[in-house]
Amino acid sequence: MLFTYLVFSAESDGDAGGQMDSLYEHFKILVFLVMVTFLLSFCIGFNVALEKTKFFVLGANEILVDIYSDKAVIAGVNQASNSLSGEIRIVAIDSEGLKGELKRLGRLTRYTQKNN
Repeated sequence: MLFTYLVFSAESDGDAGGQMDSLYEHFKILVFLVMVTFLLSFCIGFNVALEKTKFFVLGANEILVDIYSDKAVIAGVNQASNSLSGEIRIVAIDSEGLKGELKRLGRLTRYTQKNN
């Protein structure tokens, strides 16, 4: 919306060519800053996830990964080997909520598929 306003205001002035070049340069800078912000947030989030050692355990072999609105993302885990099992479920959170306990499992490793 701001971009549209700037384009129309630049076209209405007498020196539209010079202002359009300036507007284009500002737009390139804005796109660059948005990309850098996205990249930084992704890297920081990924590192935080790798460093996580405490998990909300929902039974013998499931952990809570994240909550989005009224849905919970649950992943299967093998606590003996501290590895993810590859199973993921998305469940609705009802009025009773989720029952479990916070445990320090250490760093989890990724699921590796076994070839038979």
